[in-house]
This record gives sequence, C-alpha cells and structure tokens, in this order.
Amino acid sequence: MMGALLQETRYWPDPPRFEQGGRGRVCEMSHPETLLVRRAAAGDEEAFRLIVERYQDRVFAVSRGILGNSEDAEDTTQQAFAKAYFSLGRFDFRSSLFTWIYKIAVNECFGVLRKRKVRRAVGQAVSIEGDLHPADRNAALRSPDDFARRTEVREILLKLLARLSEEERYC
Repeated sequence: MMGALLQETRYWPDPPRFEQGGRGRVCEMSHPETLLVRRAAAGDEEAFRLIVERYQDRVFAVSRGILGNSEDAEDTTQQAFAKAYFSLGRFDFRSSLFTWIYKIAVNECFGVLRKRKVRRAVGQAVSIEGDLHPADRNAALRSPDDFARRTEVREILLKLLARLSEEERYC
C-alpha cells in the first residue's frame, strides 16, 4: 500500500482542477494533493514529509528572494513548514496547498524584515549615543539640534517597538 501511495503522491501529471464547493471552498476529493493534506492533517508524518519534499525548494527560493540571503531563507523556510504542520487542520482548500504555504512563508519573511528594521534603528540609536564622549554628552544635551535629533530617534524607536508583538519585543 505504501508503494502505491508514494507512486500516487509523487507524480501529478496534471494540476488539480478545483471546483467551487460549499461556502466558497474548492475541493476535489479524489486529487492526490487533497488526500495527502487530509492524511498529514490526521498526523501522518510521511504524508507531511512528502509535502515538504514537493514544495521546499520553491518556498526556499521565494524566501531567499525576499530576504536576500540563504541563512535567513533556510530558517524562514523551516519556520513556515513548522507553522504549516501545526495548522494543517485549519487548511480549508480555498486555495492550493502551495499558495497557502507560500503565504505563510511570505509572512515569516516579513516578520524577519521587521525585526531587521527595528534592530537597525536600535543600532543607529545606540551608535549615536556611543559616538559621544562622556564629557561631550552634557554639551550635546544642551544643543537644540542634537536634542531634536535624539528626540526624533527616540520617537521612531518607540513607534517601531509599538508595531511589534510582545513576543517580538523580547527577542
């Protein structure tokens, strides 16, 4: 039976043709991808492994394109598949499985980019503070231009931090 299943799930000559089902859902119960998703959602790790094998290269390519480096793309791809694994029971077949996993991966990439932006802003604020010699700090605080610049940086940091979830703020 396992050999027949592998044969059935690895070679999909035609893409699935989905038809509108109830409540705007698309489904084709006999299509191997649908069966594979249902098996994986029921806890079949082999079925999920086949899903990962099928889509991991495409998800990695998208992640690398967004993030610009392979290390972050690998982490993000792994995170996207982990989230997909734990959320398969909520997959509603409104889109293809790849579209759903792609959306998870893109959201993960955006989260990485948000964290990078905050770290960069924090790094700039720290470097502004660190550039001043201790004796010059008091003079800088008296300068209206420096005070305005520091106030602006602080406001930007507070706005960026407010956009993050509580969990992201502690990373």
